[in-house]
Amino acid sequence: MEFQIKVVNTIFHIDSINLTGESFFKDYLVTSQHSDYFLSIKEEDILYEKEMGYVLDLHGKRIDRHFSKEICESLAIQRKVSQILFEKDVILLHGELIGVGNEGYILTAKSGVGKSTRALKWIENIPCAYIVDGDKPFLSIGEEIIGYGTPWCGKEGLNTNTSIRIKGICFLSRNKEYSIEEVGISQVFSRLLYQVHLPDPKDTVKMIQLLNKMSQSVKFYDLQCDRSTQSAIRTYQYISNN
Repeated sequence: MEFQIKVVNTIFHIDSINLTGESFFKDYLVTSQHSDYFLSIKEEDILYEKEMGYVLDLHGKRIDRHFSKEICESLAIQRKVSQILFEKDVILLHGELIGVGNEGYILTAKSGVGKSTRALKWIENIPCAYIVDGDKPFLSIGEEIIGYGTPWCGKEGLNTNTSIRIKGICFLSRNKEYSIEEVGISQVFSRLLYQVHLPDPKDTVKMIQLLNKMSQSVKFYDLQCDRSTQSAIRTYQYISNN
């Protein structure tokens, strides 16, 4: 099955085994006589994603996720798209990208901390807030950092096919006592590197360069909070006014 999608202003022609465009990519489908790249998915690509289908919990324990072959194929497409876009200084970050007006904010943390729950508190309580991407936004690294919604937006399926300027990234931890402080990239670099998708180990130097460049335009915050409405409001007020 063949279809075209447009992600980060780039048109990909997909030759798929199990997927139709409507199944995972309906908000990103395009019909064009031109494609920037042609991606053909093989059975070995799907098998690789199945074998990689796990996360580490807060204690470093492996949790297998037993993805369907359709989800594994969508992840294989994501991996190939990410590798191509990385050549254009675009990185994939694991986090919740929230838009408020024309500014974007990212909540990032290890799986299980509660990013989605906290992001929804923003949507419920902050005027003009919406989810740009609920799991894996792309970030274009330039003089400004531009975040993009993607089809790979988590099990809730929350995304908006749009782009937005990133203003701040919060590194989230669970805590009953609320605290937030601006930190430099040296203080969060290991956590940031853990949350980005590195296409190939040989790209490590370039990734470090891109993350350092990103730190010139985006502020980083260490955020400790619970899942309350008040925490969401306090966080937005702090970083939007900082």
